[in-house]
Amino acid sequence: MVKKLLCAALLAAGTACVHAAETTWNFGYTGFINAETGAPFNYQLTGSFRGEDANADGVLLADELTYLQVQSFVLLEPFPEDPHAHMNPGGCARTWAPFLKCQIDSFSYKTTGQLEFSIHHFGNDEASSSWSGSIVSGSHFGSEGGNSSTGTSWTNWYNWTNQTTFTISPPPVPEPSTALLLPAGLAVLVAARRRQRKIDA
Repeated sequence: MVKKLLCAALLAAGTACVHAAETTWNFGYTGFINAETGAPFNYQLTGSFRGEDANADGVLLADELTYLQVQSFVLLEPFPEDPHAHMNPGGCARTWAPFLKCQIDSFSYKTTGQLEFSIHHFGNDEASSSWSGSIVSGSHFGSEGGNSSTGTSWTNWYNWTNQTTFTISPPPVPEPSTALLLPAGLAVLVAARRRQRKIDA
């Protein structure tokens, strides 16, 4: 029985190192403060990304992504075959150019659960209004803009805090060294049991 458990544990640990297929992750952050007033901001920032760890190094980078959405901004997705299917209000990969643009500055997701990204967006309307904003995980998100004709402007920025929580699904996988602790522990138990049998004999 113990031998079967050991084999099963070794197999489970081995799967942590196996090359993963394309996967979709959904994530969320909650717990921010208003950058100007310091007041708590009850908001959930969500997103989704899809990709494949092509080199099996446990880190998903921007060039390994096939889809990325943060808040309402779709930054990366397969281009639709229908040229008329690009309309997507509020998006960036599919939008009304040149009124809204997005850019991925950096992206990294370690499958052990560490997500880091930086994106920014900017645009203008047919008149004299323009806006820009950015989202940098662990730091801030928000936007600002104005109207050159009226001289009005606005700004909304929010910061991460020590209380900001992060969730992601599917859940992170353990470090390979951690995954190996279980079979190693079982191996010790097997050795101890054999030693005890020899003493009893």
